[in-house]
Amino acid sequence: MKYFISIVTVIQMIIVILLCFLNQDISELSVRISEVESNTSLIHSDIETLENSQVLLNEQAKMINEFDSRLEALEHHMYVKDNEYFIVGTTIRNEGEGWYAINEDGHKPIGITSVETTNEAIIINYQLIDQVVSFSSDPDEVMTSEGYSVGASVGLDKTAIYIYDEDNNRIDPNTYINSLGNIWIYGVFIDYIE
Repeated sequence: MKYFISIVTVIQMIIVILLCFLNQDISELSVRISEVESNTSLIHSDIETLENSQVLLNEQAKMINEFDSRLEALEHHMYVKDNEYFIVGTTIRNEGEGWYAINEDGHKPIGITSVETTNEAIIINYQLIDQVVSFSSDPDEVMTSEGYSVGASVGLDKTAIYIYDEDNNRIDPNTYINSLGNIWIYGVFIDYIE
């Protein structure tokens, strides 16, 4: 009997030890469950943030597509109320046979009907318009590095471009020959719609 009581006591001790381990495992399990719940909450928050970001991206993509559609519809002309804004633009060059509008892979004239050269100016011709909004003519980096500048006298159907040397003397445009020297031209005009 004494032996039996010892066995029961040992069994009780083992059970107590097992319960202690089990209790410790349950505590650790509770901590881990709390961590998982916290992580799940963060994941749900991240998913919501991603969904909101996706909505914003979709809205931005829609706005970009709308802008692209409107831009394509303009095709070199802009319409505002009862006016048509007419744009001219080109790059001109003289490689020895007179000034011309460059029309190649990298350059495309817009709204220019012809380019002529006199001994005083380069004449840029375009359709007759009603009003000038703005016009700009600028030498490129090659002409600028050589000391040349340009100026424009703008009319309703043509513009005269004058070239000046480094001393601000007007020169005959036929004398400037350079396959790399260009003049950039850009103009905006109003053409009333009838």
